[in-house]
Amino acid sequence: DEYYFDLIRVLTFMLRVLGHNGMVILLDEIESIVDLQKSSRRRAYALLDSIFFNDFDLENLYAIFSYTPEFVAKLQRDASAKTTEYAKQWVDICGQQELGLVPLTDTEIEELINKIVELHSIAYEYQVGGLTNKVAKMMTSYRKINSVRELVRTTVDRLDASLD
Repeated sequence: DEYYFDLIRVLTFMLRVLGHNGMVILLDEIESIVDLQKSSRRRAYALLDSIFFNDFDLENLYAIFSYTPEFVAKLQRDASAKTTEYAKQWVDICGQQELGLVPLTDTEIEELINKIVELHSIAYEYQVGGLTNKVAKMMTSYRKINSVRELVRTTVDRLDASLD
């Protein structure tokens, strides 16, 4: 692992020389770690912990972790089962620095769907005109969809199907 952190250190140094304040890394969907086998999950936890607490003394590196509440729940279950020792310190720190996302409003959902429709129409070279009813149906069905990702995927799938 140290080799890879040395590469990050060099990259961060180069960015500083070029006049940047540092580097931000976004570790998105870290909840996928909970789906790994126990030994792989333990190694992933150790790697995250070294980033979380900057064990490799990386200057000007800012890490952002993106996760769902399910990740914290699984982490706590692993801690209870003695699978990991990281849960307590992570939960304590995350609780202090956590930013939750609020669900999209109906207006934001409609705006997102309209932007997807617009991009889709450009990509597949068709006129948007008759899609307002389809957008309204997508809006209605959004309440059954659990995530923005699923909304985007479903919207694109429905638009693709409408081309057939």
